[in-house]
Amino acid sequence: MDARDIVNRLKALLLLDTGTHSIYKQAMQRIVEDDIREQLNEFCEDHGQHVTDLEEFISEVEGSVIMMSAGQVSTFVGCANDRVSEVQTIEGTDRILETLRKNELVTNKYYEEAIEWELKPEMMNILEQNLEDEQAHLQYIEGLLTIRRKAA
Repeated sequence: MDARDIVNRLKALLLLDTGTHSIYKQAMQRIVEDDIREQLNEFCEDHGQHVTDLEEFISEVEGSVIMMSAGQVSTFVGCANDRVSEVQTIEGTDRILETLRKNELVTNKYYEEAIEWELKPEMMNILEQNLEDEQAHLQYIEGLLTIRRKAA
């Protein structure tokens, strides 16, 4: 994988995490249960850290490398905007959590692919940690949805 491929892939992850960070911010404004909102805030902070880490990696690798095409950027931004819009318009904690679950499935998929890339060890360590965060987010959300469905 050449430097351009690495940068493009890291930028795709960056856009995904940036969008996910925004989605969590919107979700926290709409969920009334304090304990759930607090947990989502932690997940939001995780995504903020992922964004910071990815920005550092991109700066380190980028140099004069060609950036992502407008089409690639548009695809990722469009997906994130769709999820943010969805969270802004839906009512009820369970429906918001289901939207977050769908988003975490996508984020997990991309991080699972990312840990297969051939990158510097320090980058790989961060991507592996980010994947662990994503898996924990998904596990929490799915577990919470299961509990809430049984209680309903």
